[in-house]
Amino acid sequence: MLGRGAGAWLGRSGGLGEFLAAGPGMVRGVLRDSVPRPYAVSWTRECRMFPHEQNHVVSLLGTARVDLTQWGLIAADEIHLWLLELPPAGMAPTAAERRMATAPRPPQARPDRMLAEGGVKLESPQVLGAMNRLEVWFQPEEAAPGGAAPAGHPPTSDPRSQPSPTLAASTQPTSAYQLEGDLTRVRLLLRGQNIGGVADISVDGGASLRELPVHDEDQSDFWVRGERIQVHDANSDRTRVHVSGKPASIEARGMALVGGQIQMDRAGNRVWIDGTGSMKLPIGRDLNGQELSRPRSLAVRWTGGMDFDGRRAVFQRQVTAESDQQRVSTEQLEVTLRQALDFAHLDAVRGAKAQPELAEIACYGGVTLDNESLGPDQSLLSRDQMRLRNLVVNQETGAVHGEGPGELTSVRRAGAAGPTIPGTALPGARTAEASANGNQLQFLRVQFARGLDGRLLTTRRELTLSDRVRSVYGPVSGWEQQLDLDDPDSLSADAVTIDCDQLTVRTLPSVTRRGRDAVELEALGNTRVDGQAFSAQAHRMTYADEKDMLVLDSGGRGFAQLIQQSQPGQPQSNLRAKRISYWLRTKQANVEGAESFDFSNLGGFTPK
Repeated sequence: MLGRGAGAWLGRSGGLGEFLAAGPGMVRGVLRDSVPRPYAVSWTRECRMFPHEQNHVVSLLGTARVDLTQWGLIAADEIHLWLLELPPAGMAPTAAERRMATAPRPPQARPDRMLAEGGVKLESPQVLGAMNRLEVWFQPEEAAPGGAAPAGHPPTSDPRSQPSPTLAASTQPTSAYQLEGDLTRVRLLLRGQNIGGVADISVDGGASLRELPVHDEDQSDFWVRGERIQVHDANSDRTRVHVSGKPASIEARGMALVGGQIQMDRAGNRVWIDGTGSMKLPIGRDLNGQELSRPRSLAVRWTGGMDFDGRRAVFQRQVTAESDQQRVSTEQLEVTLRQALDFAHLDAVRGAKAQPELAEIACYGGVTLDNESLGPDQSLLSRDQMRLRNLVVNQETGAVHGEGPGELTSVRRAGAAGPTIPGTALPGARTAEASANGNQLQFLRVQFARGLDGRLLTTRRELTLSDRVRSVYGPVSGWEQQLDLDDPDSLSADAVTIDCDQLTVRTLPSVTRRGRDAVELEALGNTRVDGQAFSAQAHRMTYADEKDMLVLDSGGRGFAQLIQQSQPGQPQSNLRAKRISYWLRTKQANVEGAESFDFSNLGGFTPK
């Protein structure tokens, strides 16, 4: 011991006694164990040891510093360590003691609890940190009964009057924890003379707890922040975490959770938030399953709560999910990952490929989907919206299923791809290949009563809307303008309406227009098509935009009918037949199984 004003008094029967060292001082020595371990203790004001209840207390005052090999370093304005004297009975003497049978055996003790206050700095194999106050409880592993400390009940009393709590046994430590906060409480397990692991951690006031890798620098970390953090069974796969704050947050494997109260159970592989919160999920595919050039994020917000079991996350009430130009609004959102996350082994999959990938997105209780697509110059190419009751999109198979009633609206430049559901912009559409009228905006509205089914992840994409389908398609002068299905007199000469029982939209690579997609429409059942210059009725109608051809088919149920006039107010040309093929630009018709012809107005259409 180096210092001044030191005095010591032995305890009864050679046990721990008392001592006082006033002024600056330092103690260096070696702890006796199977492996000698040096230590160094220093202070600037005072060092003393005195009995307290069942313990002896060692107090270091003024720039206190304790450096214990293998245990680590702790520094603070004041450090108080409670030592529990061990009974000599049952302790085997060392070889040196056997050689000197008459020599008194030095007293033995182990740490029971510790208090550090003022600018606390902690460096140990498992805990690194900075805080204003640190309270630590030590518990030998062999004394633990195997039951974990109850969740939500960390030590709350001053170590000066609180006996060490009972702790659960621990597994081999695999991680270290970086702590920051105002008050930190830690329960440590002792394995012989070494720290066996961290049992429980509680951090209050600007709390931050970050799990750091011990053996693998590429291991994914785990970061918790909030006003209060409680971690139970921290050194095992049974870890339970409760975070509260304004807000509280948990980050792991590139994901981020934010909420007022966040809870995690590693054994149950579950994370949940009651009430309002948000989640950021890294994705390698967009909402229709297409590979992204770089990883991006899906941001989800809700007001009712979230429950995530590692594979499926369920979000409740006023839910929104956004990714780039895509947005989903619904009352309940379920997101399923292709590969489940194991919260007990977050480092099982490493590297960039460990980013979660979406397998399925399901929306219930009313769904609104919005999508905007941009050109290479970031100019707006299309704006789509879909509203319906329920919707499920499987990103692995491309299957889409929706339940109506619903409505789809789309505004897009003439050179953009054909209408699709929001979030499924068709690859291959190129504005450079647009027609001379490529800046003309086209509007589409489709209403349906029953549902929607289709497939998106193929070169031939298909979407079918069923039951009382009504639609209107035509040019508009601005992005906000819409066409009214219930006011046909307001439609322009180029607008067309289609009513049917079922409408299918198909897109496939164009044969004649490089870099663009061709669009095909098929209307089935009680089909009626109306334009300002023509009207058609049939059981089945198909339209191919690449051929600009409309085919009317009776389907063996009476006759298809086509009525056309060159200009409004002019005489009509009427044609009834089993099958009618009509080219809209040339106004030519090919007729099969005709019932009647009325070519009194030859300016209408001509046989081909």
